Amino acid sequence: MTRSSLDMLRKPMDLPFAPDEEVVRCCTASYDVGTSLSSIWRLGNFYLTNKRLLFLQVKKIIFAICLRDIKEIDIVKRRWILGKQVKQLSILRESGGNRRVHIAIKDPEKWKEEIEESWRKPGSL
Repeated sequence: MTRSSLDMLRKPMDLPFAPDEEVVRCCTASYDVGTSLSSIWRLGNFYLTNKRLLFLQVKKIIFAICLRDIKEIDIVKRRWILGKQVKQLSILRESGGNRRVHIAIKDPEKWKEEIEESWRKPGSL
């Protein structure tokens, strides 16, 4: 992983990857851990590997979603910090009661495209 491939990520971390798992893209992002009534944003690092999506704070994995478990991925405009409306990734898990994960991230369109490409690659699921 080169420095230029890390977008805004300051320091690459050693993660518990499977032997055949590789980082496709990563950067600093915000994850909404709140409810549908109130958002609570947490800053961390968001990773796309050839197998899953991960969101980490410091060295703790906040969530991990296998690519095969993603039912739907969209870009939605939602409130973010101080009520500002920004485009965010909205990821619906196949399991877990149709729970959506919202990620405020730079260039969400590019991320959506790369995640969808990863679904189509042989051996990624």
